[in-house]
Amino acid sequence: MLTIRVDLTMSYRYSILFIASLIVVVWLSACQKNESVTPTPVGTVYLHLHTNLDSSEVDDYGTIYQDGNGHRIYLTLAQLYVSGVKAIKADGSTVSLDSAIILKTKEFEQFRVQQLPAGEYSSVSFLVGLNATTNQANPASYPATSALSAQQPSMWFGSTNQGYMFVNVQGGVDTTKAQNAPLAQFQPFCYQLGTADELKTITMPTEKFTISPGQGQEVHITIDYAKLLQGLNLKTENKATPFSNLTVANKVTNNIPAMFRYEE
Repeated sequence: MLTIRVDLTMSYRYSILFIASLIVVVWLSACQKNESVTPTPVGTVYLHLHTNLDSSEVDDYGTIYQDGNGHRIYLTLAQLYVSGVKAIKADGSTVSLDSAIILKTKEFEQFRVQQLPAGEYSSVSFLVGLNATTNQANPASYPATSALSAQQPSMWFGSTNQGYMFVNVQGGVDTTKAQNAPLAQFQPFCYQLGTADELKTITMPTEKFTISPGQGQEVHITIDYAKLLQGLNLKTENKATPFSNLTVANKVTNNIPAMFRYEE
């Protein structure tokens, strides 16, 4: 009769070792899960953007304001896109807030940008316009709540080849030497600016601000549309898009950086 002898002692030892190893693994895993991870404290930054003509904030479309040179101007539309926001730390490094795309209209001033690590900051920078990829999108592909959806009045040139209007400003200006023309004789102007070649980067001057944990911080910036008209002959250069009059469109676009200053 064939007898098979099983070494139960050895088998028992292996089982004990396996169970002990399993207990150690489970214990280490539990310890790792129970370790407390201290989150980085954050606060929220807001851009508070004001629509101005020189030192006057534009409360109503159609109201006549004077610029610093005494010219009388009114606006009937003033809109632009802000994107690519960066917060600049005190040490010069930056925190990108690229998810924020703002359509700045006269009616809305405060825009929640994003949460930032708490700390000291010295400035902000941003783009006036949209990056090339976003600019080639169709507004119909975005929900109605998006800043990139179809707008009334339009902020799109009508095709993905032409893209979005980065700036759309319209109004009228008194071009008489005496600055006494009746409203009906004001020279209308209309500038609809865009294309990837005209994307402008704005870096604001140093003005320190603090992001405190769990708190919000507003950065107040004035957008002065009177600066957009500087150096133009408004009798002959009063209308332009990049597709209808690139020379004038470029002149107006090059004035964009001068539009932005901190609110006084």
